[in-house]
Amino acid sequence: MMGRLKPRTSPAAAGVVTLLAGLAIRYGLEGFLSKYGGVAAWAAMVYWCVVFLSPSIRTKNSFIIALAISWAVEFLQLTPGLAWLSSRHILLRLIFGTSFNWPDLIAYAAGVALAAAVRHFLFKSGTHEAPPS
Repeated sequence: MMGRLKPRTSPAAAGVVTLLAGLAIRYGLEGFLSKYGGVAAWAAMVYWCVVFLSPSIRTKNSFIIALAISWAVEFLQLTPGLAWLSSRHILLRLIFGTSFNWPDLIAYAAGVALAAAVRHFLFKSGTHEAPPS
């Protein structure tokens, strides 16, 4: 059983680091950096959740899925249901947001791309066997 958890260690750790960094950005900075840095960190967190749930997923596929989830949540902010849900608790507001903002779509793409790059270069490099000679 422990062997199954090992591939999830890296995305779990990256998710915790991303969560803490996102909260620090959101509440420690002001203005543009706070707003869009927090949005990008949220999307990166979605990426780490996708990889945690499916550790063997290809980086390209995890990028597409995380970006689709992030954009779907943003577009759902145009509906009254998500606005109502976000009004119920601060944690739900942090997860789902409060209103649609098209520049968030760009910040989501940046956050997911950064997380995918970290996964590709830090967690995957050195894990592939050398090709046979």
